[in-house]
Amino acid sequence: MNPTALFQIDEDFLLVGTQNGKIEMWNIDASKIVKYIDAHSESKAGISSIVELKDPSYLIRGERTEPNPEIRYIVTTCFDKNEFKIWKISPKGTHNRPEISFHIKIETTLVGISKILQASPSQLVCVDNHKTTKFYDFVDRVEQKQQQEFQTAVTQFTDGLLDQFKKIDVTNSGLLDIEHVEPLLKMLIDQHANKTRAVMLKEETAAMTEKILAEMNVNLTGFVTYHEMKSYMTRKYVEINK
Repeated sequence: MNPTALFQIDEDFLLVGTQNGKIEMWNIDASKIVKYIDAHSESKAGISSIVELKDPSYLIRGERTEPNPEIRYIVTTCFDKNEFKIWKISPKGTHNRPEISFHIKIETTLVGISKILQASPSQLVCVDNHKTTKFYDFVDRVEQKQQQEFQTAVTQFTDGLLDQFKKIDVTNSGLLDIEHVEPLLKMLIDQHANKTRAVMLKEETAAMTEKILAEMNVNLTGFVTYHEMKSYMTRKYVEINK
């Protein structure tokens, strides 16, 4: 079968992608095939890429432990398949040749993939036969969910600041002086998590309140506007709870 892609594992072995979607492992010295891999079944156009991944993220490896330096990863694509597959290459085993095992398959919206490359430890880029480019990011779903939940908490916190500001601003002037800021801080301390309360209680003295007022009051008027307060308090909330 006609070769369509090549990848040299080491000085002794070579991978040859073929027109029917299979990969042949050749022993270079003996000039013979020592293993067949049915990489992309039913392909008619053939393997388009065999690319090694450099320092792939744990998101690609599928484990948070330190990477095994003896395990390598390659990714394969086909001209007429909408998928790419990632494989593990292990050191020479009982047959005195590298062992290749399937790792994961990712289906894409592309009809076929002519090229694939690694843009970062957790991102791959595919190009189809019409030169359309697609980026594929491997994402930590748990971490992503935590970030979304944290962002929701930040939004809820900032949304509540306007109501608190209006309660303290009894003159409806839109400005707070130092006498107004101290009860506002106490109110916010009472309404939020223990972690926030523990840190902010240290700042509850009059001297610290004056310092906070100075930090909020970026335009040096001696008063704090709602936007100044929102900017400062949101930043502090993120610092404390991140």
